[in-house]
Amino acid sequence: MPLVRMFNRKKRKGNSLLRTIDAVMFVLTLSGALALAMSYFAPRTNPNDAWVFAFFGLGAPLLYFANLALLLYWMFRWKPVFLLPAVVLLCGWGNISTFYRLPFGKSYGETEQRGTITVLSFNTEGFVRREGEESFSTAEEIVRWVVEQDPDIICFQEYQSTPKNPREKIDTLLAAWPHSRIANFLHQNGRGVLGVALYSKFPILASGEIEFLRSNNGTLYADLLTGRNDTLRVINNHLQTTKIDRSNLAFFDYDNFAQEPDKEGKIRQIAGRLRDGYRLRADQADSIASLIRSRQVPTIVVGDFNDTPVSYTYRTIRGGYADSFEEKGSGYHYTYKNLFRMLRIDYILHSSGLETVAYDSPEVPWSDHNPVVATFIRKK
Repeated sequence: MPLVRMFNRKKRKGNSLLRTIDAVMFVLTLSGALALAMSYFAPRTNPNDAWVFAFFGLGAPLLYFANLALLLYWMFRWKPVFLLPAVVLLCGWGNISTFYRLPFGKSYGETEQRGTITVLSFNTEGFVRREGEESFSTAEEIVRWVVEQDPDIICFQEYQSTPKNPREKIDTLLAAWPHSRIANFLHQNGRGVLGVALYSKFPILASGEIEFLRSNNGTLYADLLTGRNDTLRVINNHLQTTKIDRSNLAFFDYDNFAQEPDKEGKIRQIAGRLRDGYRLRADQADSIASLIRSRQVPTIVVGDFNDTPVSYTYRTIRGGYADSFEEKGSGYHYTYKNLFRMLRIDYILHSSGLETVAYDSPEVPWSDHNPVVATFIRKK
C-alpha cells in the first residue's frame, strides 16, 4: 500500500510539472502566433503611418521557426492548441519562399548558355575590414575575387575611394569592365567619398541617380546596350542604413546586457534608430518604385535594401518583379552577417522579360554582407 501511495504521489508531481510546462508553452504559443500575425501587416503598412508592424517584420524569419517548433510541440502533446500556430503559419505560407527555397530542381550548366547575363551585387563595407581597434583595406582582395567571378555587370554599394585605394586603381583592376558610373552620396571636404558604383562590359547609353533626402544613401541607374538593339536597365540601390552600430549590437551580448545600467534607455535608443530608418526607407522605396515604372524596358534591380522580404520597402520596390532567390536559390540564405546571420537584405530582382538561370550568395570574409550573384537569359 505505501508503494501505491508513493507511485500516485510521483504521478501527481509529474502531472503538475507537465501542466506548468504546458501553461508556459501556451503563453509562448499565443505570443508567437500574435507576433507572426503582426509581421504580415509589415509589407502592406507604410511605416510613416504605423511603424510598429515593421519591427515584427524584422523578426519574421525567427518567428516562422518559433511557430513551427511550437506547432511540433503541441502535436507531440496531442493537444488542439497546435491549430493556433498551424493557422497562422498557413496564413503566411506565401512568405516562406522569400526566406527558404526547397533544394529541389536546381539546375547546373545553364549558365553556359549563349546570351546569358551575369550580375554581381556587393555591399563592400567601404572596402575596409575592422578587427578591434585596427582597420585594413580590402579593395584589392574584393576586386580580385570579383574578377575571378567574371560577371558581366558589377554593382557595388558602399563603394569608397580613398588616397590608398583611389578610383583610378580600382578602375585599372577592373579594366575588363570599361564602362562605369560612380555616384557619391557622402561628401567630405568637398569630395565624394562613399556611394554606389556600376561597372559593365556593355556600353552605357544613359545613366542617372537619385540622392535621397536626409540620407547619405541613393540610387544609380544605367541603360546598357546588351545587343544590337537590346537595352537593359540596371538600378543599383543602397537604402537608408539602420544606424545600428557595433556598440548597439554588442549590447545584446549576455555579459554586456547584464552590466548595462540603463537597459530601458538603450533599448529605446535602438528602437528609435530602427523606427527612423523604416520611415526613411519607405520614402526611398516609393522613389525607386516610381523610377522602375518610368520606363518599360527589361530591368534588373539590385542592392542593399537594409530591409527583410517581410517589409514595406521590399514589397514596394519589388512590385510585380521576380526575386532571383525565389527562382533559383536553394535552402536558407542570409546576406547580412550580424544579428545571428538571420537577415536577407541584399537582392537581385528582375522584370518579366528576363528569367533567372542561376543564383548564389557565397560567404566571403571581406564585408559584413555577402555578395549576391544571378545569371539571366532573355525570355523568347
